[in-house]
Amino acid sequence: MEIMKKMLALGLIILFIVSMGTGCGAQKEQPADYKPPEPAGAYAHPEYLISVDDLKKSINDPFLVIIDLRPRGVYVREHIPRSINFNSRFLTDYNRVGRMAPPSQFKLALREYGISNRHKIVVYGATYEHARLWFALYMYGHGTIQMLDGGIDKWKEKGYPVIAGRGRKNPAKYTPTTDRVSAVMANTEEVRTAMENTDQNVIVDARSAAEYKAGHIPGSVNVEWNTLLNEDKTFKNANELGKIFAEKGITPDKQVIVYSNQCYRSSYLFFVLKQLLGCENVKNYDGFLLYWKKHKTLQTGL
Repeated sequence: MEIMKKMLALGLIILFIVSMGTGCGAQKEQPADYKPPEPAGAYAHPEYLISVDDLKKSINDPFLVIIDLRPRGVYVREHIPRSINFNSRFLTDYNRVGRMAPPSQFKLALREYGISNRHKIVVYGATYEHARLWFALYMYGHGTIQMLDGGIDKWKEKGYPVIAGRGRKNPAKYTPTTDRVSAVMANTEEVRTAMENTDQNVIVDARSAAEYKAGHIPGSVNVEWNTLLNEDKTFKNANELGKIFAEKGITPDKQVIVYSNQCYRSSYLFFVLKQLLGCENVKNYDGFLLYWKKHKTLQTGL
C-alpha cells in the first residue's frame, strides 16, 4: 500500500512537470501564415535605409554604387571606399531655379557618373544634401535606393576604413521613368487647394525656425529636418518620429505637402514620412523659391 502511494505521488509529479513544459517553456506551434509582431518603433519600409554594418558587408557587391554628396574637397580628403562624388547642381533644373531637374537632364547626369538602372545605390552626405538625390532617384523610378543611416560619421565611429582621392566610373546608360512623378510632386495649384482645406491637408515647411518665421506659406507648420535625428545622426525610431509629426497635426490620414527652398530639406522629410512612417499621401513641392516666394502671399511669425 505504501509503495502504491509513492508511485501515485511520483506520477503526479511527472505529470505536473510535463504540463509545465508544454504550457510555459515549450514553443507552441504557430499557423503557417503567422508573422511575429513588429518590434516597437519599427519602420514601415526599412529597405530604404541601410546601416553602416550592412553596407560594410556588401561593400564588394559589383552592382553597388555608393554616392557621396558632400563638397568635392571634403570628399577628396576622405570618403567611404568605392564611393563617387556627385555634384548636387545636376539635381536642379538649369532653366528654373530651385526646381527639380527634368528627366532629360537627370538622365545625362547619371550616365556621366556611370550609374545605370540596374545599380543598387546608397547615398550619404554631410547634412541633408543627399536626400534630394534619393528623392530624384525615387521619383524617376529607380529600383534599389537607400540612405546610409548615420552617414560617414557613423561609418568612422565603427572603425571602418576611409580612403582619399577621387573615384569615378565609366559612363553608363540610364533611363528614368516618369510614372511616379505626379504622385510625389505637388504643383502650386495643389498647394493652394491644401491651404483652403486644412481638415484633410497639411503643408509642412522643412526649413529652419528662423527662415519659417521670416516668411512661409500661410497655414504651413514647421518641422526642421534635424529634429528627426539622434545625436549620432541616425534616424530616431518610428514611435519618436511619429510623435514629432503628430504634435504638428501631421497624421497618416492627411494629404501632406512638404517644401523647402530647393527641395533638399523637404526631400528629407518626404523620406521619413513616406518610407520610415509609411504615410501614403505625401508630396514634395519644388516651387517655393521660384514661384511662391516671388509671387504669392507669405505669412510671418511662428
